[in-house]
Amino acid sequence: MENRNSHTITVSLKVSALQKIRYYNIAKSHNISFSEWAGSILSIYENGYGELKINSCREDELLNRIDQLEKDLRWFKAHNEYLKSQLDAQKTGMRFHR
Repeated sequence: MENRNSHTITVSLKVSALQKIRYYNIAKSHNISFSEWAGSILSIYENGYGELKINSCREDELLNRIDQLEKDLRWFKAHNEYLKSQLDAQKTGMRFHR
């Protein structure tokens, strides 16, 4: 990734600690610096962000929260149906014991 006419600039990234470790390990596995790795990734995908549908960390957190809320809602609906059936069974039992 050598360009003799290039100038060095600083580009910062906002990633989680785990992402940073993973990215450094990927670069290390290819025997290149993190800067070289990050620069090559940026070059490869510079025009593809919108096409790749990559979520930010915040978007991932929100999507995970939505998934959890949907699971909770399904559980509450099922539990509500169960309670309704138990209530109906009690009402039916009371009718026969009068």
